[in-house]
Amino acid sequence: MALQASVYVPQPPSSGVVEVHGSVATPGTILLRQPELDLPEAIQKAGGLTGDAYLFGAVLLRKARNAIGYAKPQNRFCLAGAEQQALQAVRTTVSSAKAGELAEAVYSRNLVRVPVRLSAPDLQAGASGAVALMDGDVLVIPPRPAYTYVGGTVRREGPVLYEAGMLADDYFKAAGGGNRGWFSQDLVVLPDGETQLLKLRFWNYQRTAVPPGSLVLFGVADPACLPVTVRR
Repeated sequence: MALQASVYVPQPPSSGVVEVHGSVATPGTILLRQPELDLPEAIQKAGGLTGDAYLFGAVLLRKARNAIGYAKPQNRFCLAGAEQQALQAVRTTVSSAKAGELAEAVYSRNLVRVPVRLSAPDLQAGASGAVALMDGDVLVIPPRPAYTYVGGTVRREGPVLYEAGMLADDYFKAAGGGNRGWFSQDLVVLPDGETQLLKLRFWNYQRTAVPPGSLVLFGVADPACLPVTVRR
């Protein structure tokens, strides 16, 4: 009987790990190997998206030391709006223990949010501009949310049930209204982390629709330094 020769094919060494959570078929940890892994490939390795995946709300958290251009804020009692909204998405997607771990890493400035805007075409193999992942990255794909979160100088901070066609000022009313100073500002942090100032005063009013999963803040004194609204 002829002997079959076995051929050893060396595997490239692992250069780290990436975590993928949320609306994918097999959430978990993925080894990074050369060549580098990009975001669509990571989702594919996690079994692909499930039917409730909300790509507009995808959150990518990265070690601060790996985030290009990141400058650690001086005030430890505030967060950027993108990170506040990210933690809202994380809380509704992963276990409470994991959410607490990630929140602590964000509060301590060890993890920061890297902006990503995903749509179905972005996940095709070979898509241009795909984000390359790095060791320690955490990708969270939330399910489509049923709520929008409201905070700031409103009487009832917290989630407000989303209804199609709701405008920013509808959320202010739904949260019980409140006191907004003349020199304060209102803003919305969209699910992808983009922050937009709202024009809701009588001298500059502009109708603004707010998608589910957003964070709407009223009466903000400093948009660059938002009080922490997500509880540990």
